Order: sequence, then structure tokens, then C-alpha cells
Amino acid sequence: MIQGFTAVGGGGAFVGLPEEKVSIGLPACSGGSASGHVSTTDVQAAVAYLMGTGPKPGSYTLLSSYPNIGGLMTWSVNWDEVNTCGTSDEFAQNYVAIFGSAIGSSSSCVTVAVIVFLQGPYNSTMMNDALRTNSLLPTNEPYGTGNNEAITSALLAPATSPNDDIVDWVLVELRDQSNAANIVATRAALLQRDGDVVDVDGVSPVHFPNITPDNYYVAVKHRNHLGVMTNMAVALTGS
Repeated sequence: MIQGFTAVGGGGAFVGLPEEKVSIGLPACSGGSASGHVSTTDVQAAVAYLMGTGPKPGSYTLLSSYPNIGGLMTWSVNWDEVNTCGTSDEFAQNYVAIFGSAIGSSSSCVTVAVIVFLQGPYNSTMMNDALRTNSLLPTNEPYGTGNNEAITSALLAPATSPNDDIVDWVLVELRDQSNAANIVATRAALLQRDGDVVDVDGVSPVHFPNITPDNYYVAVKHRNHLGVMTNMAVALTGS
């Protein structure tokens, strides 16, 4: 698909596609299709070889490496959500492990996995999602970040796992390691009932594009609660 080919029988020549427009399709888990599932270990080894960052894992030899390959895709993402299909979110987590530092720019992005609980909705095990069930959550972020974070209404439907139902929007800040009063970057994100803070896709950790990997204080704010912040700067990278 990248190198191009000439079709047999006079079908003409296919000149090939730019590597960034090619992604590799894989079933999310072994139960997601009759065949074709590949373990996360093998996927990581194969993609590293494709991108030129790892050794050849098998017998196939590439003509060249493709550092800007478009990524991975799966046809039925709902399979990836359920824990009866391997580990819940296995495909998504594997994608972030491989491409997290390559989203947008390989040297200028930060991804943050945060867990936080809001005292009001917390009921000793997880938070309630009364705002969601009463249709009180907006699809556009309510904080005025300037980033235009927004979600589809489908994300406000009941999740496959109740742990992942949306509680509310929160604000995640990266702050300067030398002066925690200086805000470096801000993103609005979604809080799930089990405390996970996820990006607007409802699955991934919070992604900060065009931010250099470094040490940052991480702060989380909410419109009805006091903010919290790490007591020291945390080393953050694209993954």
C-alpha cells in the first residue's frame, strides 16, 4: 500500500499512499473476530520495526522503515471496552504505549493519567453519576479553556462498565516545576465513576499536545470543589 504496485492483467499502476495515511487494522482481542488477533507484545515489536525503532522480530524484511505510519485501528471498539475480551481497554492502552509520544509530535507532547475523587458524589467505593443520569452534563467543556474540548452525546450514555460512566468535566493543569503558580497548559477532561480522568474520547489518558516532556506539577480543578495539586513535580512524557 505504501510502495505501490502494478496490477496484473493490465489493471494499471497504483502509486502508493503516504505512510501517514496508512494504519494497520487489528481485532481488539481474540474474541473480537474469528481470527487475526495479535498479542500486544507482538504488535509492539512489529510496529517498532515498522517505524525503525526496533529490531526485526520475524522473518519478513522491510524495504524501508516508516516512522510516520498512521497508527492502528480496530473495527469494533466496543469489544475493547469489555473485560470479557482480554483486559478492558487493552487495544487503547496498547495504542497509547506505542504511539503516545508520537501523537502530534514525537518530541513535544505530554500524556497524563490521573485518578481523582470528588467528595460530594463519592460513596465509599466510587462516585455517583447523578448529573449524567439527569441529563445535566454539557457536551462542551464548561471552563472556557480555549481548546474547544467537546464530546459526542454518545459518551453520556451508560458505559459498558458502570465504573466508566461519566461523573462530570474537570480541569487538568500542568504547572511549572520551578514555580507551581505558573500554569503551563490546561485541558478540560472527563471524570469517570472510578476516578479515572480521561480525554474527550472517553478512553485515553489526558493528552497535552505541543508540550515538551519534562517535570510538571499536576493540578486538578472542578467548578464546585477546591482544587488539588501534586506535592512535587512529576516526570511526564508522551506515554
